[in-house]
Amino acid sequence: MYTYFFNTAQFMILSLIFAALLIAIAFKLTPKNMRKTDGFSMLSLTSFIVLSVVINYGANLAISGDTEHYPAVVVERTELAAENENEKRTVTLVLDDGTTKRINITKQVYDLEKYGVKFVVCQQKNFLGIRMVRLHLPDGTTLSSVLNEQLYRNE
Repeated sequence: MYTYFFNTAQFMILSLIFAALLIAIAFKLTPKNMRKTDGFSMLSLTSFIVLSVVINYGANLAISGDTEHYPAVVVERTELAAENENEKRTVTLVLDDGTTKRINITKQVYDLEKYGVKFVVCQQKNFLGIRMVRLHLPDGTTLSSVLNEQLYRNE
């Protein structure tokens, strides 16, 4: 459903390295008279930083090892009240190595987990230590079948 990064410091450092590489290449290839335009420089700097995060995401997927699937173990669920619909909902997961990590989730995932729907953790690790985790329904389970089951249970 959604991808969550653990080891975000390592992910951001790698993104900044990619951004620095892109900026250095662009600086080298840009003629000197175009480098002095402030608006162009800031626009290109911002676009390179955004592009580096996208490149980093793809690179992490490319160098990640095999995908591990295991049942999601939720130890804590919190919902912070807010005045608008964008309330902050989090769950704390126990990962396969015993560490716990709090992640932000959507209202739909929060409600499904609150009513006892079991999720599966899909985890990939790479040799840099960056871990990518997704929560999804078990194989063969569709969202509509889960919602229908919940409706029949509540009647």
